[in-house]
Amino acid sequence: MNALKKFFQVRETYVGLMAAIAFQVIFFCVWMTAYDGVNDRVENLKIGIVNDDGVIGEQITTQMKKNSSFTMTEYQEVDKAKADMEDRQLHMVIYLPAQLSEAVKASKEAEIVYWINGANASMGKTMMEGAAHQMTSAINSHLFIAQKEGILKQLIPANGTSEATDIAVNQMLGSLNDQLIQPKIEKVNEVEGFSASMVPMMVVLASFVGAMVMTMQLQQTADKIKGFFGKWEIFAARQMINLGVSFFLTFLTLAFMGMFNIHSGSTMFMIYLFQSTLFFSFLSLAQMFVYLMGNAGMVFNITALSLQLVTSGVIVPRKMLSDFYSNLGSYLPATYGVEGYFTIVFGGGAAHITSNMQSLLLIIVVTMMITMGAVFLRGVRSKEVMMDKAS
Repeated sequence: MNALKKFFQVRETYVGLMAAIAFQVIFFCVWMTAYDGVNDRVENLKIGIVNDDGVIGEQITTQMKKNSSFTMTEYQEVDKAKADMEDRQLHMVIYLPAQLSEAVKASKEAEIVYWINGANASMGKTMMEGAAHQMTSAINSHLFIAQKEGILKQLIPANGTSEATDIAVNQMLGSLNDQLIQPKIEKVNEVEGFSASMVPMMVVLASFVGAMVMTMQLQQTADKIKGFFGKWEIFAARQMINLGVSFFLTFLTLAFMGMFNIHSGSTMFMIYLFQSTLFFSFLSLAQMFVYLMGNAGMVFNITALSLQLVTSGVIVPRKMLSDFYSNLGSYLPATYGVEGYFTIVFGGGAAHITSNMQSLLLIIVVTMMITMGAVFLRGVRSKEVMMDKAS
């Protein structure tokens, strides 16, 4: 009991308890509000349609645009639609081939091609695959009813039916194929293995949590040595440590990716630069809150962790979030980290990584300027003042 009492006489015990409470409160509030109404915003997900069939294809296109919960956009060329999908403007591309009408009229099976972009949030990919099957089922139902009505009009005379007519009608209806259209689902930028698909979330989560803990420890060190060095000396030393760790730790990230056979179409140098920039941006964000708020800044870092997991688009597509959370994600580094790792792991072109690095560099510049402003306004005792007091 004496040991228990001693624990509650130490300030750090209460800090730990408050941190545990803060995690619960912040995560519940952020996640429950961010994901509220997500299913009501599926219309924000875009699908492209390319129709090369002039008859039945037009009917199918009209039916899809009318009945689909998603935003459907018509394209004239497959290459253009697939390019927009590669650029992540579309989640899926639907292609209606030119021979579709001929096959249906001849009661032969035909295919509708669905290209799904694998370089997206897992929820979005699952929804697209489910939508492809649902759309195909709806098309088959529509075609079956149309065929059935055509046979009835053709074989049943206006003055009634005979027994022979009924037999012929039943035979014709029985021979109908209610699955004329088959879905051909092709996943673009897809990787084998569930573990590989978790890399974007794992790297981003590990990087920011590591940056949080490292910043907290550096802050404690800075508090211990602030009487011996000037505030700008301490600030410069911390940035040197941050830079060194950012560039060194990336080697560990690359080593683990190689160890677990995470293949990428991007060069090792590009991945190295991107991960180094990402980790330094996390450190810059985490230290900004600590410089502004002191140790209380860790509460803001916990909030930033929760917000970044929600708004980055790694779990739920950002377009399905409310405008507030979707726009907020544009100012947080995890968003660009996830998009960059989608490209690294799944593919999509070096231009995406370069663009994301530029956004991360902008975040670094802004957070560093704010942090330097906090340092300028902070009254840290210099080494000379401490020496004067000692003398």
